[in-house]
Amino acid sequence: MIDTMDALPGLSRSWLADLERKDPDLFGELAPELVIEAGGDDVGDAFPAGLGEVLRAVNLRGKAVGAFRFAPSGDGPPTLEVSNYDRQVREHFDAPAGLTFIGQYGSGDVFVCSQGVGIHDPDRMPAGPRIVAPDFAGFLLAQANAYDAYKAHIIRHDDKEAYRRRQAEIMQTPRFAAVDVAAIFEAQLKG
Repeated sequence: MIDTMDALPGLSRSWLADLERKDPDLFGELAPELVIEAGGDDVGDAFPAGLGEVLRAVNLRGKAVGAFRFAPSGDGPPTLEVSNYDRQVREHFDAPAGLTFIGQYGSGDVFVCSQGVGIHDPDRMPAGPRIVAPDFAGFLLAQANAYDAYKAHIIRHDDKEAYRRRQAEIMQTPRFAAVDVAAIFEAQLKG
């Protein structure tokens, strides 16, 4: 389990550790998308929910953390990349101006707003957005833990009970007290 942003690069690298030894060529193909490096881009306070702080701490350009994919990366500044992605998402439906779409979660979208980080929740009646964390760091760390548990317990052993135990452990951690860990673990499970 991780609960600090500085632990994220090491955890992300561990997801491919076996592959790096067994198939360096495949590792070379997957690492650019999955291995998160420390040190990102300074975007100031252009986005709500502490997104800028996270982007300064780690490089998420074009990265995936399990079912979560950060906005596509290009050669432009991150503020421009996120703004372009947000504009592309808005072409498909009408969304309130206070939301900024920053990536995908499975087949749904992830957004930041003044209330925190939200995902599209198809299980909600009616289906719609759901705030899952008050800040982007909390969301990203919970998502990293969910994916780590998914790899360890679902992919390797098909053990939902162990996956749910890891979820309960994360929920008891003070860092995640305000994060809807259950929703994030469920969303990761559904992919």
